[in-house]
Amino acid sequence: MYIELIIIFNIYIDFLVLLMSSIMIHQKPKMKRIIISSFIGGLSSILLFFNITILELLVASFLISTILIKISFNNIKALIYFYLNAITIGGIIF
Repeated sequence: MYIELIIIFNIYIDFLVLLMSSIMIHQKPKMKRIIISSFIGGLSSILLFFNITILELLVASFLISTILIKISFNNIKALIYFYLNAITIGGIIF
């Protein structure tokens, strides 16, 4: 019922975090790459509704975030900024 709202919200937050990461690493990727990565990240929130362990969820989240950064920036250094921004945005929202 509300799964589509969760996916849309996660797409928006992933877009925001990726955009903030691009500003912090002084790299301007194509907007198309950030949008594609945001959709992949938003759709990955479906994993929350499967019966998987916390460890499996953490591993999947790390792999997905690495893929998002690889698609958007092709620079693994941006992964650190991605996590810093995600933690900051998560703290502000919470």
